[in-house]
Amino acid sequence: MNMISVIIPTYNRKKLLPRAIGSILGQTEQDFEIIIVDDASTDGTEEWLRFAYTDPRIRYERLARNQGVAVARNRGLELARGEFIVFLDSDDELLPTALARGLQVLHDGTFGMVIAPFRRDEGSLTSFDRKEGELPFIDFLCENGMRDTKNSFAILRREAIGETRYSGKNLDFIFFRRVGVKTRIYFLPEPLGLYHEGKVSMTTARKVPDLELSITRARILAGFLDEFGALLIKHRPLMYGFYAYGASVGLLLAGETQRARKFARGAARQQPRPKYILFYLFSLIPFSPVLARWGFFVKKVLYSFGV
Repeated sequence: MNMISVIIPTYNRKKLLPRAIGSILGQTEQDFEIIIVDDASTDGTEEWLRFAYTDPRIRYERLARNQGVAVARNRGLELARGEFIVFLDSDDELLPTALARGLQVLHDGTFGMVIAPFRRDEGSLTSFDRKEGELPFIDFLCENGMRDTKNSFAILRREAIGETRYSGKNLDFIFFRRVGVKTRIYFLPEPLGLYHEGKVSMTTARKVPDLELSITRARILAGFLDEFGALLIKHRPLMYGFYAYGASVGLLLAGETQRARKFARGAARQQPRPKYILFYLFSLIPFSPVLARWGFFVKKVLYSFGV
């Protein structure tokens, strides 16, 4: 069975869901199921879906309470019956040949994951800038920075996912790399989906200084480095330094001083830039978390005045 399970987590997106669903129903490859996991929407999503669609390939489940997109995606994986898995945000859409192109690569079992860019509203592409072919894991680990893989098209062989699941918030970045380290990855350069701007996530261009966002990002980076840091040090030490510095700044703001010092020290060691060395020394000062928060507040005030 080559069926593809397309998992769409949604929360209060009743007006946008038709676009996402329609983009799947219009695929040239028609052997699929659509699994919509509703994270306890309050905008009438359930009533509208049951009225608007009678296609038996569309399956709907509503969670009893709002638990976040990670739980919704994991529930979709539990419900999925297909050999292949695609995750689609409810405000994005797939181009007509997306599923077919993914299957062309995956059909012989050589690869467990196919990655392709989405096209943004203004025409630029998300994801990697490279030629078609196998994507070495170390490149997948580093090349796209902290941009979420959810802003790209990905189709995965179910057996490649295995027991890997989402954890926490906004962890597409880590989920896909946990899968990628276990399998072979193929890259298609042509866009296979449309990424619609206007959504806010931890990886979009949200430039206003935001303490909570900085801390969340740092904790994700720290978790990523805990899992993959040894690979980065071996193959991309400068990238490790960049990530470790970012993690150390946010962790210090969160008051997690020991972990902040650990990553600050790693950043200075792998990429001994003056900024990284000075920050490590700063982290050793008593009350450095308080000083860091004060500096962050000053930066935010200056930003509000356009400085």
